[in-house]
Amino acid sequence: MAHSEKFFHAAPENHNCAQAVLKGFEREYSIAQSQIDAYRAFGGGRAPQGVCGALFAAQQLSPEKAEKLQVEFVSRCGSAYCKDIKAQGRVSCTECVKIADELLEQAITE
Repeated sequence: MAHSEKFFHAAPENHNCAQAVLKGFEREYSIAQSQIDAYRAFGGGRAPQGVCGALFAAQQLSPEKAEKLQVEFVSRCGSAYCKDIKAQGRVSCTECVKIADELLEQAITE
């Protein structure tokens, strides 16, 4: 289990949601620190079209399962979009990171 949520806003790096998912799967996908650093641009609703950064990162790591990841993520979080997730108040950002992690872990083992 990757447990990406332990990297979310944790000292000293203070990774955002997208970075936390990459960091959680750093070994499985041989992700370079420079790529994790580059994903600073995708947290806090700044991923393309306002998609949750955690979902965006998971989809980038498993593009062949991107649609399935989104469907499952929406069923658990209520939306794929950061702004909507926050407005609904159903799940926290930390929970979104955990859910994206779990779904990506499932995608790897399928």
